[in-house]
Amino acid sequence: MYEALWQRRFALVFGSASTATAAVLAAYFAGLAVGAWVVGNWKLQRPLRTYALLELGIAGGALLVEGWLAIFESLHPGLVGKTILAFIALGAPAFCMGGTLPALGAFVDRGQNHLGRTAGLLYVANTAGAAIGVLLLPFLLLPILGAQLSLAVCALGNLLLALAAWTLDRQFPVPSPARKAESGTPSHIAGAAAFVSGFVCFLAQIAWNRAFAQVHENSLYSFALIVAIFILALAVGGQISRIALPKVSPNTLLGIGWLAAGILLLYAPALFLNRTNGLAYLVSENGWWNYAVNLGFLSALTIFPSAVFLGMAFPAIMENAGGDQAAGKALGRLLAFNLAGATIGSLAGGFLLPQHVGFWGIIFAAAIVSSIAGALLLVRTRLRFVAIATVILVVVLRPTFRLPTVRTSQNEKLISTTEGPHGVVAVMERGRSRHLKLNNSYVLGGTASTGDERMQSHLPLLLHPAPKRVAYLGLGTGITASGALFHSPEQITVVELVPEVATAAREHFADANLKILDQPHTRLIVDDARNFLRRTSGKFDVIIGDLVVPWRSGEAALFTVENFQAGKRALTTNGIYCQWVPLFQLSRGEVDTLIATFTSVFPEAHVWRGDFSPTEPSLALIGMNSPNSATFRSRLAGMQRDPSNPQLLHEAAIWMHYLGKAPETRARINSENFPIVELLGPLMHAGKSAQFLFIGRKFQQWSAALQRPALSELENAAVNAGSALSEYTLALSESNQAGADEIQRRLKSMLPAELYNSLFPSAP
Repeated sequence: MYEALWQRRFALVFGSASTATAAVLAAYFAGLAVGAWVVGNWKLQRPLRTYALLELGIAGGALLVEGWLAIFESLHPGLVGKTILAFIALGAPAFCMGGTLPALGAFVDRGQNHLGRTAGLLYVANTAGAAIGVLLLPFLLLPILGAQLSLAVCALGNLLLALAAWTLDRQFPVPSPARKAESGTPSHIAGAAAFVSGFVCFLAQIAWNRAFAQVHENSLYSFALIVAIFILALAVGGQISRIALPKVSPNTLLGIGWLAAGILLLYAPALFLNRTNGLAYLVSENGWWNYAVNLGFLSALTIFPSAVFLGMAFPAIMENAGGDQAAGKALGRLLAFNLAGATIGSLAGGFLLPQHVGFWGIIFAAAIVSSIAGALLLVRTRLRFVAIATVILVVVLRPTFRLPTVRTSQNEKLISTTEGPHGVVAVMERGRSRHLKLNNSYVLGGTASTGDERMQSHLPLLLHPAPKRVAYLGLGTGITASGALFHSPEQITVVELVPEVATAAREHFADANLKILDQPHTRLIVDDARNFLRRTSGKFDVIIGDLVVPWRSGEAALFTVENFQAGKRALTTNGIYCQWVPLFQLSRGEVDTLIATFTSVFPEAHVWRGDFSPTEPSLALIGMNSPNSATFRSRLAGMQRDPSNPQLLHEAAIWMHYLGKAPETRARINSENFPIVELLGPLMHAGKSAQFLFIGRKFQQWSAALQRPALSELENAAVNAGSALSEYTLALSESNQAGADEIQRRLKSMLPAELYNSLFPSAP
């Protein structure tokens, strides 16, 4: 739970850039490794008392992390400074965490030198606890307590553990010193085995997370479920190892585990592709919990078996590592080597290898390392010929075909695919249109919707009397940002987290986005948008938040009150903040929460349509004073004509998008501490989500009830025409052609002739 909470908190300081995440990960694991090594070398004559003090250190250090963050955030350090921050802030609690296993191991082994069977129980229990903690945080603690109180609950747990250990210390005698073992593996060999164990486990875990990201909705629940299943499998494997150790030699057990894990890892991707019908998006007919069962079943088939065999490794290594070392010292060194391997495995799997071999290649790399390591251990046993033959088969019969990382549907052509730390970016083509996808199922825009995407720029830019400096939070295809070119700003700043997305926009959407990234006054910043807003010293006339899913992991923080506050600080005196909201991804309750959150920062907010789609409407929350026609007329007169939006010849075309003032609502505020939308969204929208979505008649009735400021006759007529056009598209979606024809006849009388003809070019 600490690790998950700190990752969320540090992301706000570092941003979600891969280098920042790597720094936090390195600091956390480094602290654990140093703690294990140092405490393991202590003379643990009262191990329970030492354990109690370590638990106190964890609680105190964890509560001080926020203070360190406050100090460093005020200094606005660069990347090096932030890395130092991570090591300083996490150093004390991570050090104490790393020392707990050697301390408790010395107590439970009590000189028996059977660490795999005695301290192995600690490994099994600790791993099982980690699996439970992974699930408790998103499903229970965050929704009820929020992030800050969840952290306090963890610290309280440390205090209770410290009290329990201190009390028990009085009831047990000092453990016997370690006795000379009859046999044992040299410490450097045991350390190497522990390193390999950590390396392969984390390499496999991260690769599987990336593979599953291609087929599920990428919420914090789905990621937690997959990680929990992987960790639980390690615990099961550890317990199997403990049971088998009295009957099987540690080296044989370790070799069998690694060899079997390697074989399963090698061929699990083919099973995964088969069960997902070639990376098809997972669906459910009965809500999120049924969806979770389907996701869990897929994880059990593909991840669980190999992870069980990987979990057999550490107790076997522990059993073979004692020798004449004290239990605490042996465990401390093993854990340090194991964590070093885990660190390198996580960095390699998360940041170094994806762009070179892809997530399938990472799984294959873990399979090869595991199977070869297992065979080396079995060479001197009766299973030597089986081991050698298996490795030969693994190398010769390994899947030589290139497994797909992107699913293509009928009449769809894959133009390009690249993989980086943040996922798989693919450019797809269907007919004469192209679209951009991230992680297989998340569409980032396309040429078929060029008009609508540019309108997401035109609307807020036309509302500002002189938009000289414009910032976009998100790039996608770049088509939305290209809308700014028709308004002749002095500077365009585009913030995009995924560098592969920027490359795809430049190379494959240059015609549609008018080469926006190559314009001399365009500045591309590859960074997390939250982090950019918090640290920028620049001021912008207009900031436009891209149309992203408000409840997806990572993107959800763009819709928090803290992010809107950072955006307000980055605006000029009369600046405008526009946040686009996908109604087709949200329920009414979530929309109310987002409106309440936005208006808490921008009280004078107004609501605008992005389009007139009945099934996939978008909504703009715009923080500004009341709009006026004088600004529209002036801005339209100076704007270059956009061929994809021919209706922008008359100010009435703009007023057709206006809905009214943002309504007052008693919904809770969406914050970093209580990420309501991130927690509620996935549970609402898995399976039969259409019944909850705020679209169609639900949205039409809501928008009709919004209050408007005093408008002129022309303005009112245009707003009413916008409502009629929305009714027209809704009637068509309901197969009500007669009703649609009647509304079209009314629209002809409501709109200026040139505007009507641009909307209905083929109408009589």
